[in-house]
Amino acid sequence: MTISSALSLATQGLYAAQTGLTQATVDVAQSTLPVANTPKEGSASEAMVDVMAAGQQGEAAAKVVQQTFETLGSIIDIEV
Repeated sequence: MTISSALSLATQGLYAAQTGLTQATVDVAQSTLPVANTPKEGSASEAMVDVMAAGQQGEAAAKVVQQTFETLGSIIDIEV
């Protein structure tokens, strides 16, 4: 795997996490609104699980970026 492909995958992961987090927060907000007196059972808790999952996905992608830069730094140290 090259440095650019690792960073590309990490960027995609961060974007997916942000998109998932946005959707989950919208779901939480909508689940608290009464709609024709039919509250959605469990939808707020499901959305909160999605929020947590998106957070973990973002953390994982950030770790990929960090490791990629550390690897790049090691390669530069070896070459110099």
